[in-house]
Amino acid sequence: MPFKAAHDETEPRLVAVWRLPELVPSDVVFLTGAGISADAPTNGPVGPELTERALSFAFLPEALPEIQTAYEVLGLPDGRMPRLEAILEIAARVHGVRVLEHVLSDLAHAGPNDVHRFFGHHVLAGGTHVTANFDTLIERATPGARLLHFHGSIGAGNAGFEMLGARLSRIERGFEARMQARLERVLLPPESRTLIVAGYSGLDYFDMDPFIASQSDRLVEAFQRVIWVAHDPSASPREVVEVSLEGPPMLRAFAGAGVNCTVVSALTSSVLDALAVQWGASLIGPQHRDGVSWIAPCRLSIEDRAEATRRLFLHMGLYRSHASLLTRHAYLAEQVTQGERAEIAWKEGRHAAARRHWANHYAGSGDALLARRLERVAACLWDHGSYLRAYITVMRAVRIARGSGDVEIHAITIETQARILIHMGRLYDLRWFASQAKRQRLADRLENLVSANTFGSNLRPRLLDAAELLRHDPEHLGAGAPTMSAPTAWSESYAQYESLSGVTDYRRGEMRRAVATGVARMTREWLDDYRCAAEFLGKRAAVSTMPNLPGAARCFKWWEGLGLLAKAPATPWHKTRMIGVFIARRARVAARTRTP
Repeated sequence: MPFKAAHDETEPRLVAVWRLPELVPSDVVFLTGAGISADAPTNGPVGPELTERALSFAFLPEALPEIQTAYEVLGLPDGRMPRLEAILEIAARVHGVRVLEHVLSDLAHAGPNDVHRFFGHHVLAGGTHVTANFDTLIERATPGARLLHFHGSIGAGNAGFEMLGARLSRIERGFEARMQARLERVLLPPESRTLIVAGYSGLDYFDMDPFIASQSDRLVEAFQRVIWVAHDPSASPREVVEVSLEGPPMLRAFAGAGVNCTVVSALTSSVLDALAVQWGASLIGPQHRDGVSWIAPCRLSIEDRAEATRRLFLHMGLYRSHASLLTRHAYLAEQVTQGERAEIAWKEGRHAAARRHWANHYAGSGDALLARRLERVAACLWDHGSYLRAYITVMRAVRIARGSGDVEIHAITIETQARILIHMGRLYDLRWFASQAKRQRLADRLENLVSANTFGSNLRPRLLDAAELLRHDPEHLGAGAPTMSAPTAWSESYAQYESLSGVTDYRRGEMRRAVATGVARMTREWLDDYRCAAEFLGKRAAVSTMPNLPGAARCFKWWEGLGLLAKAPATPWHKTRMIGVFIARRARVAARTRTP
């Protein structure tokens, strides 16, 4: 099939006209996503549309504008939408799993389009198809076609919404052993084939991305090439151009494993039509979407939508927005749990209140609950500046957690132990306690835990980051030459969970690490941006300690820095310690300024 080049000299991504290699159906594996169900008569929603639909249906109208304002304040990309699985997780907890059926109602009853029929022809001809889609439109278009839906599937009258990979709780730990075995069998047999990705973003951070990365040693044997179709709705029919894009993490994993990867920009139908010519299938031709708007199958109560909005704000770390919502809907205050009250108090620096709420939240008998209570007490003591008491308390929590048999709680207690030890090593009066030998032993324990167990996509990078800082904290007094291996996986984890509070905390840690190693210079502009973000989220405690960040002393005037530190939620001794550090650093700055 002839393809025509696009001659646009203003577009630097264009590389060359692309020619489809000769392929047979049995040698091709398709990996697809929501984009293949977008065309008429299906008119299925793509990711951002589905997210907006879920937000408008299950939450209050002010939820999306508030979230997008937060994105703007934090400097996140324009037009970004929250992760769908995070939205549906909160919606299902409040409204029940039935809310998934309501949001996905049109997919369960939609009619297949020509793209679905093409894929059905490919499967019946001996091809393999793996999809992230919940709908069974390919199977309905072509009876007898068998696909692997790695996030589960629905059909008209199907009640399997509980098992769909549409919520964080269903996907955050990666694929279950059974699904992983099926993917290895279907996607990675010991034969060289061509993988074609169509209608799929490749941004399944929690399951498919880590699965592909974990199979790096098998990818080059299983696939001769990967063809990634970047759908371009503005492209002309039969115009397929190879582009020089880095691509999503999944594509980079294939390339890193040595697989020949090509990204092509085109109408998806143009690439599929070229294959249809080779395989004797019907052409798809130009596709379109009808302007059909989704009609909600029912109406949810304002009270439930307000509760869903409240929980979503807390999940994202929008503490100030949460407080404002409670002011407008006073009845919601009765639904705030002890755990939520503890988290809010923690972020505001009200440690006594946080300890009380966490004690109630983890009340009960059993070693696991006792270890969790003690770990939270230790965290409050550490954040309050009582480091030795915090360390003694967390050591007790570690011993009890180890005996409980709960590996995750054991890991959490050791992470808190590590964080306390890291901060002790940054203080002149406690550096003797955080010896290098003690830090190395604890880092080894953390790394052994990670290698021997499977943790969620949030806890695992946190544990590895703690181990890295134990070994090479650039702020540790007397430490060896620091490294600069920033925990980008941790940052991505917070972003994928839609924890804006976590994203802000990570940025603070990344900046202090960069300044401490000399990679970056602290600026007043960065501090003002950080303060703006922290205050918008309601993280008052974080704002008060800004003057003690590495390199920040020169950015604050005397009265300004001392005024903030005086408000820090800390013990009298720790507050004195922080003020003393600021005065010493500010005096050195002043001395350098006076020196001719």
